[in-house]
Amino acid sequence: MLKQASQLHHRGRSIAPKNVGKPTSYTAHKANELWSWDITYLASTIKGQFYYLYLFEDIFSRKVVDWYNTKHRHSKINSVTPSQRHTGEEKEILESRELGLEKAKEMNPLRWSGEVRSCQPAGPVSLNTEK
Repeated sequence: MLKQASQLHHRGRSIAPKNVGKPTSYTAHKANELWSWDITYLASTIKGQFYYLYLFEDIFSRKVVDWYNTKHRHSKINSVTPSQRHTGEEKEILESRELGLEKAKEMNPLRWSGEVRSCQPAGPVSLNTEK
């Protein structure tokens, strides 16, 4: 009925919506291979006023500024710090963690309902992953 009345086209003063393509997918296989930027809005003590944090980060290691890089254990990279991943220390740390978890399971098996969690390095990290 609308088609017959030629009312299926965009109406009004606004610009008609456009189809926008998906962003390009990128994958980082090692540190310093792929960098991205981010802007984060930080609340201030004044209502409605924000600080803007502009930063660049290494996509593989999630390395940004000092306090974050050396202290925050990132869940997407198997709970190592971005700095540890960036410098290649993650494999040794995760191997040590796995041995510790296996020993804890051996000492107190009732505490464990299944296998210990994965202690494998996270591997390549993708940006704008194709679905």
